This record gives sequence, structure tokens and C-alpha cells, in this order.
Amino acid sequence: VLCDDRVRGVAQCPRCRSMDISNVFAKLDFRAYPQMEAEYVDQDFSVYLAQFGDELIKCGVTKTERLERRTMEQGADYWAELMRFDDGRLAYEAEMKIQKIFDLCNAVRNSTKLALLGKATSPARLESVIGSAKCEKAIPMQNLAEALVHENRYYTPTTPVVSLKVDGEIKGSKSKLLFYM
Repeated sequence: VLCDDRVRGVAQCPRCRSMDISNVFAKLDFRAYPQMEAEYVDQDFSVYLAQFGDELIKCGVTKTERLERRTMEQGADYWAELMRFDDGRLAYEAEMKIQKIFDLCNAVRNSTKLALLGKATSPARLESVIGSAKCEKAIPMQNLAEALVHENRYYTPTTPVVSLKVDGEIKGSKSKLLFYM
């Protein structure tokens, strides 16, 4: 289906991209969906750090009630709630600031998660970033959470083989990766 602007060769033209509902969840941009704004203003949001493997850490925002589940959905090995806000806009501002200060990513590709499978992990890097964040003067201290490190556990095969179909007993999953024997 072509967009009204008949743009070809790109996933979305600029106008269609501005109306994409993902802008609500990723950027709190309500211009195309003003009716959803109230849903994000007066709720508890958590800014969290999620570690993948030994070195890769992302900073994200989610509704506080979904925090643990969200880190499991993403396939994080370790995670910690860094800050809590009662306004999504403030949480997203803090997320961007923390990403910039500590040079943290906003997303982790599934191909990267697959490459990290089976590698030994330690929460040391995550603990180091948490310690630095607690000392960072640019972070609003009144919103700091306990920042306790939690570990997510998954079934992970020792020698995974990529398959395009499930042909056996499902043993577990990690993010969008499904494992079967």
C-alpha cells in the first residue's frame, strides 16, 4: 500500500513516520494521538538500566508496574531500576540525559543478543554505571531508586543453531529468540 504522498524506496515517508504510533511509546510524541497523552502523564515510570552480556548496557523507560517483565521481554541478563517518576515526560527526559552522559544505547539488536548467548556474564559493568550515576550531579537525586541489581535467568542452549521453523520441544526464550530441542 502506498502512502498518500506516493513516496517509494523508504519504509515510511516523513509524514507517515510522524503519525506512527511508535512515536507515542518511544518519544512521548502525542501530536498524532492526543487522546493518549493523559495515559502517560500521571503514572509511575521507571528509568532502568539493562545489561546484555558483560559489556552492553541500555537505558530505557517503562511503566513501573511492567519493569521486571520488560527486562525479561528484552532478554537482559541483569537490570536495575535507576530512577522513578510520576510523569512520563520527566522519565523520558532523564532517560535521554543518562544515555548521553554514560554513552548508553537505547536498543539492542536481536543479532547482538544471539551473539552473546552462552557467554559468561557478570553484573560488574552495570554496578559500575549505577555507582557513577549516583554521583552524577546532572541527575535529579530526588528521583533515584535503590538501584538494586537483579538477574534474569533463561534457558539458553550451549550451541544454538538458527532455524526458520520450530521442530521440537520448546525449552525457553530470551527476548525474541525461541529455543527448542
